[in-house]
Amino acid sequence: MKLSGGPLPMAGIVLSFCLFCCGSPSESEAPPLQAHSVPAGDEDHGSTQPEDSFPPSEEPAGERETAKTAMPVIHGSRTLRPSGLSFVVLQQSASKEHPAPEDAVVIDYTAWTAGGEVLSSTTIRGRPQVVPMRALLPGLAEALAEMAPGEKRRLWLPHELAHEANAGPETSDLVYDIQLVRIIHPPEVPEDVSSPPATARLTRTGLQTRVIRRGTGNQHPSESDTVRVHYSAWTSEGELLDSSILRDHSTSISVNRTMPAWQEALKLMVAGEIRRLWVPEKLSYGGRPGAPRGTMVFEIELLEILHYDSFPKDARAIPRNAERSASGLLSQVLTKGWGTRHPSMSSLVTIDFSGWKLNGQPVDSSLDRGRPSTLLVSDLIPGWSEGLRLMVEGEKRRFWIPQELAFNGRPGHPQGDLVYDLTLLAITDG
Repeated sequence: MKLSGGPLPMAGIVLSFCLFCCGSPSESEAPPLQAHSVPAGDEDHGSTQPEDSFPPSEEPAGERETAKTAMPVIHGSRTLRPSGLSFVVLQQSASKEHPAPEDAVVIDYTAWTAGGEVLSSTTIRGRPQVVPMRALLPGLAEALAEMAPGEKRRLWLPHELAHEANAGPETSDLVYDIQLVRIIHPPEVPEDVSSPPATARLTRTGLQTRVIRRGTGNQHPSESDTVRVHYSAWTSEGELLDSSILRDHSTSISVNRTMPAWQEALKLMVAGEIRRLWVPEKLSYGGRPGAPRGTMVFEIELLEILHYDSFPKDARAIPRNAERSASGLLSQVLTKGWGTRHPSMSSLVTIDFSGWKLNGQPVDSSLDRGRPSTLLVSDLIPGWSEGLRLMVEGEKRRFWIPQELAFNGRPGHPQGDLVYDLTLLAITDG
């Protein structure tokens, strides 16, 4: 179920250009939050976008099947807008603030077809959704532009306001219960965005930087480190291209997977520092087709240097006391859990994980991103969905997953047998 329509605005694509473009196009690596960030089953839900990417991914079928949200009956008259949008206010707000087109919004919602079938709900995800106003479907953008934080409305969207512009006439009208939780304003354009001041530091490569706030740390990231940052990017004319602030969460990246200017600047910084960069084109994209042109200005806040799990020395050799299931899945309990119940296929689980190939090459890690992942058990690769059902809350377990229980040779995914350390933090029954 998509909240947004049409192609992504520039703000939605700059992350992949700006941060993950070291070297020439043939040398650049895929963003660590994409490609195989979450081990997925055959339908591959969630494996090509970060959990909080813009616009929201199509909801997995499993989430629709577990939805228990029935459409409440509303008594009272609707307000009708000239566009065809109609609504009833379910909960009023004392605030006078309304989102502007350049803002992002934090929303809670449930969506139904006109016939009452649940299509999507943040209740199922267990957290609100963050979406930029410019990326919303027309009916939602129109409604939210009138709402204030705390307000909740029931919306009736005719099909031309509820779907992408190229959707056919057979598409359904939709009904939303939507609450505006919070408005996120974009960062202010720096006063010196068009030209670095005389106090900016010029490096031998042509990068210019200025410390906006001194940090509290005493260590500098190395090329092999992962860092957690907030950042914003502008053209030299002051156009905002991208900002983690508008996504309402920080970004974790490997230093050696960023553009040359970022690699150079990050190694000058310490935790807590905010630094502004004026980046010439040769240190960003070098004229790559489709990428932003000219000088770009970045403001980076280094929140912390992350040291996530390296490949365990004892993981190559499977211990004699490892549990073996009938499918060939092998596992060993590393830390006993405090819980008593096990997840089912319809459960949502919150986990921390790190994964490697048998040669020690990292596959992915939630610790790299600095936050756990919440996933539907039925949407995962067979080795994960089977293994998680063996665990209880608080438990940490290592799994040796044969290829046929992992990605089974699918192109674009890790190949061969894999090793994962999983920690089950919480279970939400569907």
